[in-house]
Amino acid sequence: MKAQGLEEALDPAIYSPSRRKLHAELRLLRARASRLNCPATARSLDLALEMFIVDCEEAGDASSVHRLDFPPER
Repeated sequence: MKAQGLEEALDPAIYSPSRRKLHAELRLLRARASRLNCPATARSLDLALEMFIVDCEEAGDASSVHRLDFPPER
């Protein structure tokens, strides 16, 4: 079963602009993979979209999401 929201934009009242942009980019890449007849890539992007939606739902309100800082590579 697919997570709700894979084919529709995220609600701007709930999700930050960066999350909405990333969601739109994932949907665009998924559509291109499908159009180019790359089923494995399309399926991988489906899974990425599902994980993204679940992550957004678990994070909850966009105001509670903090920027992640990664240490520099050595």
